[in-house]
Amino acid sequence: MIPVTVHAATQISKALYEKTRNAGLTQDEIVGLDTDLKEHGFREEAISGFDDLQVNEAGQTYGPDALGADLIEVMYQEGKIGYVYRTDLYGNQPQTIREALNEPKTRNLTVYDKDGKTVIGTFTEG
Repeated sequence: MIPVTVHAATQISKALYEKTRNAGLTQDEIVGLDTDLKEHGFREEAISGFDDLQVNEAGQTYGPDALGADLIEVMYQEGKIGYVYRTDLYGNQPQTIREALNEPKTRNLTVYDKDGKTVIGTFTEG
């Protein structure tokens, strides 16, 4: 575990708050997340490169998922970097265990350039 800068900790806290607020997690699930963070802290690879989000010409933010970007940075096709829409990645989350079990094991998401328009590849999740 490495020391976390105040800026990185603030950005991570904001992103985690938004994720838990919007995810409909139970109180027990939120407590579990808090416990995991306290036990394991932040790994260097999880916080490296946390800068302020960038904004493209369309006004969309792009960057790391943990910072709450509209376009989330992903690695696809042999280490290339691109972006997937947050709504594509998280938009249709299962609401029940049955729905989760019936979901496909993998999903293919369209990868865009930071402009959010230019298609540059496919990201396979799963």
